[in-house]
Amino acid sequence: MAGTDSGRAAFASAARAYEGYEAHACGVIGRMRWAHDTLPEEHRALMPGRAAHFAQMEACAGGNQRVLSAVAAVGHAALFPGAAPVPEGPVPAEVESVAPPATGTGTTRFERLLQKAKDVRQAREKAAVAPPPPSEIDHDRVRSILRHLARDWSDEGRAERAACYTPLLNLLADAFPEEGVACRSGIKVLVPGCGLGRLAYEISRAGFAVEGNEISAYVLMAAGWVLNECPTAEAHVIHPYLHQTANVMSREDMLRGIRIPDVAPAADGAPPSGFGITAGDFLSVYTAPEQAGAWDAVATSFFIDTGRNVFAYIDAIAQCLKAGGRWVNVGPLLYHFSEVQSAACVELTAEELFAAMEARGFRVVWRGTAESTYAANAASMLTVSYRSVCFHAVWDGVSPS
Repeated sequence: MAGTDSGRAAFASAARAYEGYEAHACGVIGRMRWAHDTLPEEHRALMPGRAAHFAQMEACAGGNQRVLSAVAAVGHAALFPGAAPVPEGPVPAEVESVAPPATGTGTTRFERLLQKAKDVRQAREKAAVAPPPPSEIDHDRVRSILRHLARDWSDEGRAERAACYTPLLNLLADAFPEEGVACRSGIKVLVPGCGLGRLAYEISRAGFAVEGNEISAYVLMAAGWVLNECPTAEAHVIHPYLHQTANVMSREDMLRGIRIPDVAPAADGAPPSGFGITAGDFLSVYTAPEQAGAWDAVATSFFIDTGRNVFAYIDAIAQCLKAGGRWVNVGPLLYHFSEVQSAACVELTAEELFAAMEARGFRVVWRGTAESTYAANAASMLTVSYRSVCFHAVWDGVSPS
């Protein structure tokens, strides 16, 4: 993906948004401070400590930026694979609070990523490249990445992962009961819309050969960082709920830090089977002839409602699977394009979904529901809960007509 013109543009845009996070966040905080200062003095007196709170918010934004700059460096590495090696040196004082301690006279991998981001940014500035600034949508995507890092890679997200990922892991184990963990390396599992990679990682740890797929440059960069560049558990602190200013019980809830990652994939050693993530649109990548009948199982979590045409997803998954292959799923039917007036979107009920699957050659052997939130703030006064569709289906090898 990063090797194409559109891919390079997407990674470059995401890198700019990551690098510009703190400046934008502090601008938002500045507007909050301005609104506070316009109040009459007697009203400001009812909010003691608010000025210090704004300063704390800015400090938290700076902490987020240190992590996001390291994520941006993953994008720079994809854009500039021939860049000079990152120079060695001591860890800067400003990152010591979140970087794992250096050993000997070397540097941490985190510090080298920060330095690489700085080097590439300075090289771009010298070349007089003036790309467009990030949009509000770009900044919202970066804020979303912070919440998803907490969901997938912290103790904070453990309950959500148990609700959304554990059922899929159990269904896969049930689908291949005769193979123990040590004997699953030949069973290929595809995880479309894999996000930050935790589900694919857990399936790999269960012994399967796993390939995740993701289209978002923002998500791919963050997944690449946490999977490949985090050798120490809980070495970094993010403040993912800093930007939630409504339905907040206390200032401490807004500012609280979340340690990531809860496990360190980069220090986990070789997984028991293959593991990787491909970049690109699911329908474009996995409808290619070489993908036909290539997969023993497909695991989808909060995915099948992300496209305009769910029938195309059903057909693509059927094409990917071997005869007797399994499709396991957990997720709602939110239909992301349903409110986009310029996009035609097919919105099926759950019953219509199952009927369409059976018409296309799937045999649904189990179905149910699962209650969960999604990237939720556990301390928020407002949460949204999904009653997701769960199923285990077998592809009987009849090509879609």
